[in-house]
This record gives sequence, structure tokens and C-alpha cells, in this order.
Amino acid sequence: LLYEIGEPAYLNPDVVAHFDTLRVEQAGPDRVRVGGVTGRPAPSTLKVNMGYRAGFIGTAQFTYTWPDAYLKAKRALSLLDERLRNADFHSDETRVEWVGHNSMWSPLIGEPDDPDAAEVTVRFTARCPSRQEARKVFSELVPICNNGPAGLGGLGTRLPITELFAVWPCLIPRDLVPSAVEMITV
Repeated sequence: LLYEIGEPAYLNPDVVAHFDTLRVEQAGPDRVRVGGVTGRPAPSTLKVNMGYRAGFIGTAQFTYTWPDAYLKAKRALSLLDERLRNADFHSDETRVEWVGHNSMWSPLIGEPDDPDAAEVTVRFTARCPSRQEARKVFSELVPICNNGPAGLGGLGTRLPITELFAVWPCLIPRDLVPSAVEMITV
């Protein structure tokens, strides 16, 4: 009942469904009855979901061990940031996830704060305008393994560069969309 509702109405190809008169009643245990929805004739527009290329994803993941796992991982992230700046790195968005701590809920949950954690795994991801920029994410991490904080317990292999596709929903005039039915018999 909340998906794409406006005015409050839902525009679908056949009718404009109005939910400002909607009633929800208890119909029994774990059951509800929905009624009272009214409608208007079909809208003059149709929704179109247009896909487009939205960049590339570059990822680097690494693990530091006790003692001071979190502090070493933070230092490695700082070094990675510095190396990416020096490499003239361009991204549209970056994300740092502390695997096992806030991968699913970041940024709602902050960074880990246990100074005695036995290990800390960090995933750094960037949405980049080109495949070449996305490749820099892992490439600039590799030297930190040998020249960064001691105690690197794991460096994930280079994950494939992933092309990102996104969706742009929009409304177009109905008269621009021809309607046709084709019957194919086999």
C-alpha cells in the first residue's frame, strides 16, 4: 500500500487507484480485509523503467590481526586513501564496511570499538566512472600489504571489476507507446 503512491493514488496502466478512502478491517486471526478503494480512468502517462550504465565497482578487502587490529586497519585505510589521492583516483561514491560488524547496516552502525578484537576485516568499495578507476582500488592496496601496518592476516584476491547498471523510472505520454498484440502459432 505504500509503493509509488502519490496524492494518495497509484497510477497503473488501466486505472488510477485512490487510497484515500481505503479501509482495513480485522477479518480474523492473521487476516485483514481491504476495501473502499475508488478509481478514475487510466492516466494519460505510462511508467517506464529505463536502465542505464552507472559506472564500475572496485573492491578491496583485507584483514588485520591482534594486537590493535582495529587501529592497524584504520591506518591501512588512511594509507589507501592517500595512495588513491596520489593516483588521481576519481569515484562517485565510496563505502567502508567492517565485515562482521556493520556490513549490512552501515552507516546506521558505527565502526567496531573493541580494542582487543582478535581480527578486523575491512571492505572498501568505490563506484567509479570507468573500469580503469575501479581497478585502482585494489592496485593501490597491494603495496600497503608489504609497506603498511604489520599484522595483515589476509588480503582477498582481486575481485572482478563489476559494471553497475541502474534504473531511472519516469512517466511518458501514453500516446507515445503503441499497443499491439501478436499471435504466434507453433
